Amino acid sequence: MGAGVSRKAHNPVRATMAANSEISGADYSTLVATDITAASDTLVTDEDWQTKCVTVLDRTKFIFNMELQSDVRFVVPASFGLGRVIPAHKFILAISSPVFYAMFYGPVAETRNSFEILDYEYESLLEFFRFLYHDEVNLSESNVLQVLQLAKQYIVPSLVNKCTEYLRDFVEISNVFKFLVAAQTYEEKDLEDKYWKVIEMQADQAVTSEEFFTVERSVVESVVKRETLNIKEVDLFKAVNQWATRKVEKQERTPDGDLRRRIHGEEIVKAIRFPLMSQKEFAYVVVDSGILTVKEHGDMMKYYSNVSITSLPFSRVKRLRTDFLRCHRFLTYFRPYLASGDSYAYWFYGLGATDKARFSVNKPIRLRGVRHFGSIGNNYTISLQVDDVQYFPPNCLVKQSGRYASSEFKMDKTYIYAGFDVMFDCPIDLEEDCEYEIKSLINGPLSWYGDRGQNSVECHGVIFTFKDPLESNDRTNASCVLVTAQKFEERDLEDRCWKLIEMQADEAIDKWATTEIVKRRQTPTGPLQSQMLGEEIVKAIRFPLMSQAEFASMVLGSGILTNEEDGEQIFQLFKPNMTNMPIVQSLTRHRYRHHDSLHAPSYRQKNAGLDYLARDTSKWRCDRYGGNDKVKFSVNKPIRLRGVEHFGSIANEYTVNLKINCIEPYRKCLVDSL
Repeated sequence: MGAGVSRKAHNPVRATMAANSEISGADYSTLVATDITAASDTLVTDEDWQTKCVTVLDRTKFIFNMELQSDVRFVVPASFGLGRVIPAHKFILAISSPVFYAMFYGPVAETRNSFEILDYEYESLLEFFRFLYHDEVNLSESNVLQVLQLAKQYIVPSLVNKCTEYLRDFVEISNVFKFLVAAQTYEEKDLEDKYWKVIEMQADQAVTSEEFFTVERSVVESVVKRETLNIKEVDLFKAVNQWATRKVEKQERTPDGDLRRRIHGEEIVKAIRFPLMSQKEFAYVVVDSGILTVKEHGDMMKYYSNVSITSLPFSRVKRLRTDFLRCHRFLTYFRPYLASGDSYAYWFYGLGATDKARFSVNKPIRLRGVRHFGSIGNNYTISLQVDDVQYFPPNCLVKQSGRYASSEFKMDKTYIYAGFDVMFDCPIDLEEDCEYEIKSLINGPLSWYGDRGQNSVECHGVIFTFKDPLESNDRTNASCVLVTAQKFEERDLEDRCWKLIEMQADEAIDKWATTEIVKRRQTPTGPLQSQMLGEEIVKAIRFPLMSQAEFASMVLGSGILTNEEDGEQIFQLFKPNMTNMPIVQSLTRHRYRHHDSLHAPSYRQKNAGLDYLARDTSKWRCDRYGGNDKVKFSVNKPIRLRGVEHFGSIANEYTVNLKINCIEPYRKCLVDSL
């Protein structure tokens, strides 16, 4: 039988199945099913789809959620009497799940071809089937728990692993209790342990989340019985009391002390460590709640009054607290102030400028948050992002935003400063010897600031190496801030941005073109870069100023220049007097120095009885009689030397004849400049 005949014969059958489906709301569902059938028929009629699918996986993907050759249907009821259908294939389901195999091919196999699914949402069931057909699944916070339940119910362990991996990475304070309950229900011990660690570490935030107020009593009891909790006991009591109040209100009753006590149960009340509270906290929070009995109040009064008690009904053992390890970069701190006249000292936020810090670590660590400077009693709005900058474009690891109150902190019991912590909902793991960048867009009042920032800091065996973003490969910040500076007419800031761009223009131009091409979902190539830059920019680049090696390695054959321009530049390198160059050829651009990497010894410094270049211990004299100032040096890595800074005096001019010689293995003049 020909393929075309088979298709035509099958179409009426499937159309009839669609019209006679068991779904409530027949008009809507028939329309949906007919649309699927029509689309399927069109695909099959227009092309031999089997020949286009190279692998078995390609073929199962093709027929996923299609009526083509389907022999079973799953109906998910929906609101307003409508339902949604997922067509499937018994054979594919059976080879993916032992439960489906028993259902369709076992001794007591089902004879029905349509099944109504009441316990799962359509999106979750669809993703479950997608995995069986695609070996892929699109998980989200809204569907992952139901997909996990389906994977458990139908015994698909590979999908169970996918779900648990997602849950392990996705946990946040706002949903940790929901996922904790799920991990307990599905007996995922590793997940449960991870969630308990998150709760212990950030208990003060966890017990004030909306999810906490919806959990069962057993979960609350487990929380208050934990030996390790990062929370004040009075705040823990407030949260538990609020949980009981919500439960009472849900019963449409007026919450009072007795009702809340019954909701709590004796186990929870006895697990609260009231003696860890101050007398003031106990009096203002606990006494007024009416949770405790008169006798318990009396025992606590005796405790606070240091009166002997035979036995106190509440534990006095302090809970363990998990302290965060902190890395402090700055050695000194300064408060913001405005003095008379033009005298000022402060750090300001705003104008759209982003504060950045680039760093690396020598060991893998888990980063839980970042502390920012602020001022006491003020609030700050912040949008923070941490990027892995070893990739292009950078890979965003975490984003966190919100409004934070600044408070006072102490550093080594010596320095006091103001700031606020931005803690991540889910900590991020950092690898060793990889560069990361913290970017914070902050709005708020003037703040404290740090000084004498260290380039390298050792913290509990981990070495943090900091790098100024303005000296790194990041060019976008200068360009973005430049636009903002021009908009607000901040001339000094604009000049700084231009200086940075001029220092790093060679790499910035190439990176800009590459970024624009990537945004268009294209692969960066020479012709595309040339097209993106445009003739004006390409002609303005002074290729003749490059060395032969630079031109050969970076430009030649890249496609940025035409073949004719490549040839003319090659001849120019060999014949410097060649004229009529289409590429801009002019004097060397003025350049800014990059790093003060080499310093001659101070004229007052002595070593082994010798004065370095010091003809006079009180002044430095430029010898007009031919004396030369010299310094020998070496470097342990290849560098590009852009110039040498000399001492002078203000408003005076000097004539310098500078030479740089390579003296090993033989003397060779590298630079001769007047």
